[in-house]
Amino acid sequence: MSKPLTIVLAAGGTGGHMFPAIAVGDALKARGHNVIAATDGRGQRFGAGIETENVTAGGIGGGAIGKIKGLCKIGLGAGQAMMMLRGCVIPILNHTPSMNWQKQKRLIGKRVSNILW
Repeated sequence: MSKPLTIVLAAGGTGGHMFPAIAVGDALKARGHNVIAATDGRGQRFGAGIETENVTAGGIGGGAIGKIKGLCKIGLGAGQAMMMLRGCVIPILNHTPSMNWQKQKRLIGKRVSNILW
């Protein structure tokens, strides 16, 4: 087997997100990789068997104050995710409509901190 990777799985805090993430995490751990599930506070209770990291999440709604609070939570969560991924290397990227393949090929193997900062 090649060098073990540390793989971060992003999952929402509900069982519908966490149970598949745990199943994938268990399979990756069986192959010798380190696995971390990045989830909000609700997902912490499902993380049996894999390490979890709390990332703040929020929605936008509930009037002007609710929108401001939601945007602050989203910003905080984005900052937490960037700090957690700082220094990580992107081994592969899936094709997404918002990013063309040529740009993705340039990002493969780059440190996340070099992309974000």
